[in-house]
Amino acid sequence: MLELEQALARYSAALTPFKAENFQPSIEQIIGLMSARDAVQTILEQERATEEAVLGELVQLDKVLSDLGSEGIIHNELFAQARQSLNPGASAWWWFPENFPPKPQPQPRWAKYDWLWNLGTVACLVISTTFLTQTARAFSAAQGFDLWGTLSTISQGAGLVLVAGGALTDKGQKVVEKALGSLKIPPYLHSEVTFASALVLLGVSHLTYSNLPLVGRLYYQQGQRQQFENRWSEAQESYKRALEFIPDDRRVGLAIGSIYETLGDFDRAIAEYKKGTLSGDPAAMNALARVQIWQAWEKTQWTGKIDPDTVRATELLLERAITFADQQPNKQHAHSLQAEIRTNQAILHWAKVGWEATPEVLLEKIWLLENAALLQKEALSGQNNAIASSRTRCYGSLAQILQLAFNGSVPGVDPRQAYRNFEFYCFDIRQVTRPEYLYDSKVLNATLSLAPVRQLLQTFAANIDSVSIDDPKLLAQLQLAVRTQIQRKLDPKNLPAVKIVLHVFANPSGQIVRYYGYDTMSQDYAYITPVELLWQDRSATPPSVREPLGEFKVTFYPSGTFEVVPWTEKLKGIKTPVVDAADIGLLKQSLFEKIDRVLSGSLESGNLSRADGIFIPSLTYRVSFTADGRIADYEPVDKNAATRFPSTPLAHLPKSNTMEKERVVFEVEFKATDVFQIRAIN
Repeated sequence: MLELEQALARYSAALTPFKAENFQPSIEQIIGLMSARDAVQTILEQERATEEAVLGELVQLDKVLSDLGSEGIIHNELFAQARQSLNPGASAWWWFPENFPPKPQPQPRWAKYDWLWNLGTVACLVISTTFLTQTARAFSAAQGFDLWGTLSTISQGAGLVLVAGGALTDKGQKVVEKALGSLKIPPYLHSEVTFASALVLLGVSHLTYSNLPLVGRLYYQQGQRQQFENRWSEAQESYKRALEFIPDDRRVGLAIGSIYETLGDFDRAIAEYKKGTLSGDPAAMNALARVQIWQAWEKTQWTGKIDPDTVRATELLLERAITFADQQPNKQHAHSLQAEIRTNQAILHWAKVGWEATPEVLLEKIWLLENAALLQKEALSGQNNAIASSRTRCYGSLAQILQLAFNGSVPGVDPRQAYRNFEFYCFDIRQVTRPEYLYDSKVLNATLSLAPVRQLLQTFAANIDSVSIDDPKLLAQLQLAVRTQIQRKLDPKNLPAVKIVLHVFANPSGQIVRYYGYDTMSQDYAYITPVELLWQDRSATPPSVREPLGEFKVTFYPSGTFEVVPWTEKLKGIKTPVVDAADIGLLKQSLFEKIDRVLSGSLESGNLSRADGIFIPSLTYRVSFTADGRIADYEPVDKNAATRFPSTPLAHLPKSNTMEKERVVFEVEFKATDVFQIRAIN
């Protein structure tokens, strides 16, 4: 017995250093501790009887050793090296601390509430299952699961199975306990961690469910891309999926109807658009009216009058659409929609009266197209007008062509500019670059087949223009006559608080026979100037394009004064920096004349060819222009524009070597060699 007590004393002494905080034992100390325990075991196995007190002391010392092993104090590389060298038997359990039971952790007071955490876990799982079911139903409702739906459902379902298994099954609980143990999470926190996982899963499921409208909008955008690429069936499937997530979004129904309309399936398009009219959607009313016009007019081969019943029904539909559009909270959207509605009202009028009607009847609703173009421009205020609705801008420019064809002139409108604008805005429709333009192209073709319109366009294409009087003496006499007439009718109080510049034409008798404005302000306010009054007093017979005319620049200043100079001096006096809208308009017109002159000469001589291109995408260049009308530089906006530059008229316009720093920058966009538009960008 004495020998055992001495061995226990050595064992206790060997353990003592290990109890110190942050103790790092040497290999000798580790071997000494283990050897002391080996000696105790050897003596214990030899003695047949041992006192209970001695055995109790051994148990206490072994508990200390076990705790040290659980805490990793003796379980290190030195210990592993000693064990490998001494090779103890498997019965010497103290040599294998990795098998020691974990040190019991003190249980916090809240551990008794684990049942509450478990109840919360079950509740989260039930609610998550509900959200997951609703999400899966939405994804599967239209055409079955796709990639998005499959990934979303599988990921949420896998999380649900994992958390539910760990919380509700014995086997799952063991797996979870082992996983949490490997993460050093104490057992008394397992219920809380499981609840937190269920709560996270609930959050993900709810977030996915609450964002189903966002998924619907993604499907809608995908459908738009597919429709633009003429992938009709794929676009239709995307739109149908979008409806499962955003059933109240009227745009989706309109998009589906537009596919049917483009494909010529008018009956199904009408059925789709009617769904929107039931909810008071003005866009759906407008679309339904448009298709009804196409369907009825197609029956006449686009030449005759449509039936009166369709006219009455469509007129009422468009009037309702205007009323509902006025109530739209987004004014930009409302103006854009009203522009489309008024365009369709004008088209309906033509379908109603037929192309054989008198000019007065044909032009009766022409104001609708001009009003539509103004509404579209207002809807895009502050934005680049180049992105305006092609359809609305096309019909607006067509209105000016019709007035020029039947009336000879339009107040303030340069026919040459009107012709180029018509070519530019209607280019996509006339070329049917998009399938949805097919029916509008039929309307345009029927309009352009009218004899006066055909004759006018032939005149423009042949570059026939009025003859300018260049005799200095006669020009001076006409200048004085124009100044005198304006002075007689001038009321400075009526002039607006902006500078107005007009391009005025006078015949050899001194009568003002036409005038043009080249900026919005000058065109909008010309009617309150004496020039408009003098133009109205002219002879009712439109002047011949070959009649010699004197050309003048007439400027009205906010101070109430005015100035008349020959048109050849139009750019004199423009100050830098150029900020006045009228002056920018003059510079824009000067650049227009340069390009138009190149086209007039080069197309006739063969230096340029219309065969050089329809440019898809269009080519855009920034042209720096000096205040005295010289081109300082060109800059293509992309690589395609740089490559195809020789096919444009700009390549035939020389640049001026100027040190002038103050310049006005214009964007010139070409859709074809002879189809262009100029925009001021600064």
